[in-house]
Amino acid sequence: MVCERELGISLDKGEQTSNWSRRPLDADQLRYAALDAEVLLQLFDRLIERGESAEPIP
Repeated sequence: MVCERELGISLDKGEQTSNWSRRPLDADQLRYAALDAEVLLQLFDRLIERGESAEPIP
């Protein structure tokens, strides 16, 4: 997993397949989404530091 390799963080992906169309989102889903966004920003910064392109792979 990229998070483990780049940041040394192991994420629990249990909520990844939960029902995201149901509202309101439950507390576990909100925590998962917030952590996912936080880690994504950290990964972005790490890859930019290394000079890797932020362009999506076609």
